[in-house]
Amino acid sequence: MLAASKSQRSTLTSNLLLGDYETEAGMNEQIDVANLTGVEPVEDCDGIFTSPHVDTSDWREDTEFAISRLRRKLIDLSRRNPLISFRHSGTSATTIRIVDERPDLVFEHIGRSAYRFEGLPDQDEIPQDELTPEFQIAFERALITDEEYLAEIEALGDAEEDAAKMQTAERRLRARVRAALGLPVLSYGKGLDVRALAKAHGFDSSYELKFSDEHGVEDHHEDDRLRTLLVQKDLQKKLKGTWEKYRLHLRETGLHTLYLAMGFVEWFEDGKAQANHAPVLLMAVELDRKIVRGKYEYMLSSHDDGVQVNVALAEKMKEHWGLDMPSLGEDE
Repeated sequence: MLAASKSQRSTLTSNLLLGDYETEAGMNEQIDVANLTGVEPVEDCDGIFTSPHVDTSDWREDTEFAISRLRRKLIDLSRRNPLISFRHSGTSATTIRIVDERPDLVFEHIGRSAYRFEGLPDQDEIPQDELTPEFQIAFERALITDEEYLAEIEALGDAEEDAAKMQTAERRLRARVRAALGLPVLSYGKGLDVRALAKAHGFDSSYELKFSDEHGVEDHHEDDRLRTLLVQKDLQKKLKGTWEKYRLHLRETGLHTLYLAMGFVEWFEDGKAQANHAPVLLMAVELDRKIVRGKYEYMLSSHDDGVQVNVALAEKMKEHWGLDMPSLGEDE
């Protein structure tokens, strides 16, 4: 918990989010350091830049101080900056939220090998909660006793379109059995309830991820797939959008903008009830793709830039709340 006052409070949450961010990374390379102090440097015989007015150590300290001040001015600390106030929008084409994973294991895994992505199963795949003996017995009984189902299949013939009608009748029967057993309602199409679908297939749909030392580890926590709350069609669409934007930005600007955000701070402005969310740690990652069985498969791996704290959030904390964000050590 981070807190500045009762009206300016913030809470740390363990979310994982893949997204395309424009951070201030690379900003220093665009600054002409030699001219920040107003002193024109000259080159000595050893090829080292020195100043005719101050010694090198003083000039370097002044330069670093000037860079620090300029850097703060260049960072947007308003809520327009997604690194200060990120909107978790389900309609965003370039962000993907991760569920049902252990953040500590994800951090360890991605440092040594790539991840793929796991979407929610399609509607034709039988949910895990329908594989229990209780459901199987109830469904088998319904096949011979449910009057609505029996009336539907009795009207069917051998035409090709009747096969689809048979599947529809069986899906409706399964829905009635689910309702009788008190299982979550599964809707598809525009009315799809992804959380109900996730629960039926054994996914933990909460965005609040748990750590392995407190909540244990299951087999899927140690595989090479990151779970999401997206059906396959929507997952592929978001991966494609993220990949295209990331590649375009890299090609046009030379800046790396794809990060895995780890943990979010929830904070409030004075006198306002609306919550704001800012990522805490940003791990630079790469998104590659290859064709597997005629479809694109996307792979997420770590980037050489490694992990960094959100410098925009750090400046916000220092300027507005008087708090210093802890820095990352070399071994962290």
